[in-house]
Amino acid sequence: MRPTVLVLLVRLVLLVPLIRLVSLAAGDDFFAAGGTSLTAVRALARIRERVGGELGLADLMEDPTPVGLAARIGTASPHH
Repeated sequence: MRPTVLVLLVRLVLLVPLIRLVSLAAGDDFFAAGGTSLTAVRALARIRERVGGELGLADLMEDPTPVGLAARIGTASPHH
């Protein structure tokens, strides 16, 4: 999956519905935009279901932006 497509997927499909925003820019902080630890866990589960890879809560805490998560998805090991 191309990086740009992955960023859009993370933004529009996986994160925005969880924090009930109309939009989330690629560089917006998930937690500053209203994300909580519970929605973070849900977002990570959605990411695993849709694109694979094993991202943990630490990944989201270290870089809580859609572009940061997309970069980490690209380097995460696939799940079994």
